[in-house]
Amino acid sequence: MSKTYTLGRWVTADLKTISKYVKGMRIAREVTHPSLLALQDLIETDPEVNMLFATMFTQEFDPPQENPISDYMDMLQKMQTIITSAPKYGSTLGSAPLNHILIYVMATPSGTMAFINDKVNKCFRNILNDWAQLLNSPDSREVLNKQVNETGQHNYKRCQNWAVTGFNTKS
Repeated sequence: MSKTYTLGRWVTADLKTISKYVKGMRIAREVTHPSLLALQDLIETDPEVNMLFATMFTQEFDPPQENPISDYMDMLQKMQTIITSAPKYGSTLGSAPLNHILIYVMATPSGTMAFINDKVNKCFRNILNDWAQLLNSPDSREVLNKQVNETGQHNYKRCQNWAVTGFNTKS
């Protein structure tokens, strides 16, 4: 798929662009966030979850794409980077970087089974809640600035327009 489709400019459907982004992501040296450590513990101690996470990274989905995440530790290290920072405002990849990591495995048979598992979902709920706390804090403002973004607009100007236009991306 070479064309990029967007919904409200919050995520792209171009898998090649997503793969390039994920491959180039900064990776944390270690997993330290408590909610990620809980997921790691679940993966390593629950035999069913372990089997699903061990195989989801090697299974292909349609259309076949190279998975830029090698295994669950690679996933957790990249998730560590994501949930300890805010997504870059105005990025053509949008504001759903966790989706960019999971998109390749969610569509596999093992990924489907893993992500309907209540224990896995509880871990992801905690991960998302922790990230939401960061995004609701002043620490997430670092990405809102007066720099010109990729679309040629000032980030802060687009934010000011939200009060009037909502999330209209053409403002």
